[in-house]
Amino acid sequence: MDYNLFSDQQHGFVLGHSCMTQVLVTLEVWSQLLDSGVSADFSYLAFRKAFDIVPHQRLLKELKAYGVTGKLL
Repeated sequence: MDYNLFSDQQHGFVLGHSCMTQVLVTLEVWSQLLDSGVSADFSYLAFRKAFDIVPHQRLLKELKAYGVTGKLL
């Protein structure tokens, strides 16, 4: 069953993707924009240890609401 929880742009916590692949994809897009002469503003946010801050019970409740159950939950 597919719940479409992750965007195609999601890199963290996805098999075959990582923070490094996200950085590489982002740099490629930025380079293409700059090479084509497009003016662009960029803002990059890093959510360091975001899951360490979220109360675990709240996270589990949200995952359950999305249908995550069993061993995965």
